[in-house]
Amino acid sequence: MMSVPAPSTMGISGFGRRVHRAYVFALVLVGVLSVCAFLALNGFIAKQGEAASVINVAGKQRMLSQRIAGLSQSVARETSAVALQRDRTLLDSAIRDMASAHDDLVRGNVDRNLPGIRSAAESASEELREALRGLGEERSRDLERALAEAVIDFDGREALPRIAAPCLVLAGEEEQAFIRRSLPVFTDSMPACEARIVRGQGHAWNLSAPDLFARTVRAWLTGAALPKTLSKLGEDAL
Repeated sequence: MMSVPAPSTMGISGFGRRVHRAYVFALVLVGVLSVCAFLALNGFIAKQGEAASVINVAGKQRMLSQRIAGLSQSVARETSAVALQRDRTLLDSAIRDMASAHDDLVRGNVDRNLPGIRSAAESASEELREALRGLGEERSRDLERALAEAVIDFDGREALPRIAAPCLVLAGEEEQAFIRRSLPVFTDSMPACEARIVRGQGHAWNLSAPDLFARTVRAWLTGAALPKTLSKLGEDAL
């Protein structure tokens, strides 16, 4: 004789399976959402960490620039040989630190949590274009016209003879010809001015060749020989 389960017992068993499936689905869903939330939050925190590192290093660059300016004045005015050597050592260290930080900011450094950028020049150009687009086409043209007129009308040649501090005037070999031709204006008017042509470089060579730029600044401020990449005016046709 066969025994048939009561209808109520079958109903409870089916209900239990449905609850079990719903419970498992809920657990899986909670797990997936937790993982997604973790990944999103972790990525956000990483980005914030990179931004904080960039701000920190960039802020130190500002302080280093002030330190370099102060030490440069000390080197130029110092009369004591001992103090002069001390200031030159400190100046060289500050320049090295600034050059290293600049390289890390531009190219990136995993150890310092710096992501790097494509190009400082490209970023600046994009920001300028965005700012001009925000002004509107008509106002952008007005601004460009005003800037051009200001550049054309500016003439500071009368003040040049009053600049007695040692100066180094540089222009890239691939710079606009009229800029290269203007270098003798500085050397003829300023009593302590030297001019050089940077071979193989254009206008923004401090961005395209930051290592060369840093070595040039360091050499000029410490009295060392300038890099051989720099040519005197007589060595290159203007």
